[in-house]
Amino acid sequence: MDAMNVVDDSSRQWWVSDGRFSLVRPFYGLRIAPILPEDSGVYRCRLETDPLFALTMSTASVELAVMGKLTIMLVVPQ
Repeated sequence: MDAMNVVDDSSRQWWVSDGRFSLVRPFYGLRIAPILPEDSGVYRCRLETDPLFALTMSTASVELAVMGKLTIMLVVPQ
């Protein structure tokens, strides 16, 4: 799955390329259900309020390791 094309909220129009992925409002959490081992990888969230004023702190990354049906490990960089 191309992580850059999974979920978008530009212009308040929502699209998801895989029905297992959805955004949870009001804080824009990412829900993946059912989660599969191939969903493992680095997920990035980027907040853009104005392209001219985009800051590095408006981007966050997290590594997700799906190890089995009931084991999920979320690694948050410090």
